[in-house]
Amino acid sequence: MKNTRKLIIWILALVALLIAAYTFYDKYKAQLLLEPPLPNIQREEAKGLQQETTEGSSDEAATGSEDIDGRAGPADQQDEGQAASDKVMAPDFTLSDLDGNEITLSDYRGKIVILNFWAVWCRYCVEEMPDFHALNEELEESGDAVILAVNVQESSQTIQTFLDQKDFNLRVLMDEDGAIASTYGIQGLPTTFFINTDGSLYTYIPGMAELDTLHTILDMMRRGEPLR
Repeated sequence: MKNTRKLIIWILALVALLIAAYTFYDKYKAQLLLEPPLPNIQREEAKGLQQETTEGSSDEAATGSEDIDGRAGPADQQDEGQAASDKVMAPDFTLSDLDGNEITLSDYRGKIVILNFWAVWCRYCVEEMPDFHALNEELEESGDAVILAVNVQESSQTIQTFLDQKDFNLRVLMDEDGAIASTYGIQGLPTTFFINTDGSLYTYIPGMAELDTLHTILDMMRRGEPLR
């Protein structure tokens, strides 16, 4: 009898803990956005760039910040260069869609790109797919952003069957050998990247995304707001 009572108490405590954790996530999920990770192919380049910037900073600062005629001097140029160097460019790639067309990421320069890595076997990928489908219909009207759903290592038949059953309308690209997912440093599915109009990474969501969160990030990108 005592053991049964203890077990019930432990179960109630666990349920309370899970409810508290979900409440915290639901309240603060918009603040859980992370800085974009460095794609694998750019990590070494970024290290080298950081060293060059550090070595040259003292000499450039000594030259002054503005010329007599009001034009930006070396110090101002350094600030502009530093801002540019802080950007992490999304690695370009070309993949085939389900119709056999080759799609290149850089072809969408000038538009915001939402790059979603997913698979049919992934439970949370399937759960978030209706939100991506709804957002895709909105973006087809606005025309300022696109969704590219990169399927990782599944057959075209598996993907098409899933889309037909769920009546989803998305542009799906096939990462048949997982090379692009590896390039982007994907640790788990789903993972969604947000890419600026100039091809630089804005942020990413590791895990399932919800429509409200997708809207929040898109609105920030459209307004040119930095991540808080």
